[in-house]
Amino acid sequence: MIPRVAAGALVLKNNKFLLVKRMDEPDAGLWAVPGGKLEYGETLEQCAVREIKEETNIDIKINGIASITEIILKDFHYVIIDYLAEYLSGSIKSSSDAMDAGFFGIDEIKGMNVNKTSLKLINCIINNEKLPVNIIENK
Repeated sequence: MIPRVAAGALVLKNNKFLLVKRMDEPDAGLWAVPGGKLEYGETLEQCAVREIKEETNIDIKINGIASITEIILKDFHYVIIDYLAEYLSGSIKSSSDAMDAGFFGIDEIKGMNVNKTSLKLINCIINNEKLPVNIIENK
């Protein structure tokens, strides 16, 4: 199995984070940073912008790399580059592989079922840790 490359973005608007409820595995039904697979010929930044638009109908501005995540599971190996981004325009409308989407404050996120890697990234941002963060999930 060849590892896949994906990109996403942790989008901020008024001190709230954009999250999507995943429709597909892994982590179906959990809230996560939106993103998806890199397509041939596009840059990682283009992929992140496209995926956020497809999943949430939101236009964003990329501000830099937030994290590099490696997830290696039994039949799943992804390298994910998540960017830090700001909201530009658009009304949230979940689509593509997102069951739901919204902007959430940290107090709301604490009560949500958020996947491990997204929660770790959000906590790093809140705690003003040095970026990019390296996250490795290996089972």
